[in-house]
Amino acid sequence: MTLPQGRRSSTFTRLLRHGFTDPSAAERLLEAPELTAVRSDPLLLDALGATADPELALLGLVRLVEAQEDEAGGANCSTPSSPPSRCATACSG
Repeated sequence: MTLPQGRRSSTFTRLLRHGFTDPSAAERLLEAPELTAVRSDPLLLDALGATADPELALLGLVRLVEAQEDEAGGANCSTPSSPPSRCATACSG
């Protein structure tokens, strides 16, 4: 997010300080609806920054949450517990 006169948001700066090499992409990932519950957690950036590749860790987190939501919603057709009607609707296309 760019502020007037070329100033960057504090989130952008925090991402840089935590080792993100592409803070703009990380900001977009953090805005994903899947991360609503943890977005404001002050320890999230600390934990991601402590990894060898913060961008990869953030992307992995988003994918894990997406997969969990898919499974909970029945949209993941590879699970045997998914109702057949939901699988047919969600996986046809």
